[in-house]
Amino acid sequence: MMNLNFVIKRYTYFKHTIFIVWCAYFFIECLFGFLIRYLAIYEYIEFVQVT
Repeated sequence: MMNLNFVIKRYTYFKHTIFIVWCAYFFIECLFGFLIRYLAIYEYIEFVQVT
């Protein structure tokens, strides 16, 4: 019985870890997407000003 409890605890912990990792990945993706878009727009403005 104790063993089963341990497994359930471990599984719950594992699930939380996956959730945290997924959130971090999603946040980083959004951040990088925003940065790349911002840089692309900035480059485009610079290019337009030069020509």
